[in-house]
Amino acid sequence: MKNINVIFFDMDGVLFNSEEIWHPLENEYLNKLTGNWSKEDMENVIGMHIKDIHEYIKQKFNIKLTFRDLDEKYLEMANFVYGKGVELFPGVMEFIKKIKKEHKVFLVSSSTRKWIDIASKRFEFNKCFDEIISGDDVYGKGKPLPDIYNLALDKANVSANEAVAIEDSYNGIISAKRAGIFTVGFYNGYNKMKTVKQAHIVIDSFENIDFIKEMINEKIR
Repeated sequence: MKNINVIFFDMDGVLFNSEEIWHPLENEYLNKLTGNWSKEDMENVIGMHIKDIHEYIKQKFNIKLTFRDLDEKYLEMANFVYGKGVELFPGVMEFIKKIKKEHKVFLVSSSTRKWIDIASKRFEFNKCFDEIISGDDVYGKGKPLPDIYNLALDKANVSANEAVAIEDSYNGIISAKRAGIFTVGFYNGYNKMKTVKQAHIVIDSFENIDFIKEMINEKIR
């Protein structure tokens, strides 16, 4: 890919379809907690850091909920989801290994470092990525704010036009675009096509690296 020096990968919904396992657990817990957790609420918090989820719940439902209680419950779910539940999407690690021969590759996730570490230990992310950036690194200012991608650009020592981000959620796509980064929407079969169409281009598989590179080159040209 011409003039591209770094590829940023989101984690949930891009490396593996954790949302498919997360959402039933999360929905059950948050519905009991709030009494009225809707599908729209779930869509609103996808891709957020847990601190933002905590603020969203408190503000919308006027519930006395400590961050510690929410954090402990989510960590319990994360241990199951990342430690046992998820499986990598077909071809994604092969794609990353091939891309890494020509470009830097970063993991850029709004998830907390604790959650990422669970998945990283299982899938050996430290061997795959040049840098791993979590929502904790921007003090909880997660997606859709651009802060996490601005930090990623700084750490990669590149300008926005030298980067590509791969995202699956509305919040993630908007975050990358607000940072000025060319964004690839990954349609994983669980998210909505209208969501990923907010990106510059859309893919639905990682198994044809040459085709993806051609699509990106065509749009960036």
